[in-house]
Amino acid sequence: MAYVFISDLMYGDTDKRIKVRVSRQWDYHDLNDETKIYHTDLVLLDEKGNSIHVQIYPPAMIKLRTLLQEGKVYYFDSSVRYANRTYRPVTNLLMISFTKWTTLEECIDASDDFPAITFSLTPFQDAPSLVDKNAFYVDIMGVITEIGATDTLCPKSRNTETLKRTMQIWDASNVRQASEHNFH
Repeated sequence: MAYVFISDLMYGDTDKRIKVRVSRQWDYHDLNDETKIYHTDLVLLDEKGNSIHVQIYPPAMIKLRTLLQEGKVYYFDSSVRYANRTYRPVTNLLMISFTKWTTLEECIDASDDFPAITFSLTPFQDAPSLVDKNAFYVDIMGVITEIGATDTLCPKSRNTETLKRTMQIWDASNVRQASEHNFH
């Protein structure tokens, strides 16, 4: 079955078939009502290790969510657009939207070496420079040694309250970073 790699996708593509593994799947819900799901998100990986973010909105979400399983490999047709400007889970400047016209087919004979996960660790010393920046989610490795109490804030950019917490994180060479995290 003919398909292209994620790196072959271009903005505006609507008929390119890709073969990818669902690496991650999660729901984005209303901050005040967890039962209200706005969209389902995926991170997809191709055989070369390229990744791309997917968003699925209703009514396609209802149709496709039950057919998808994290870890499985599928063929999808794709509707390619520019990635969100904030909170991107991968560095790809493009993303895919699944619509009610999206088709999928499970790939039964995927090779054993098909990549399963992707991440981009941020160097520990770079973490403080990323506080209050929201282009990407940030992955670092360390040991949390202290967790402070939560404070309630109401940012100017939002009409709802948010919680903020300060944590101490140490890396493998015992270097400490103070980090403030917002929890929505």
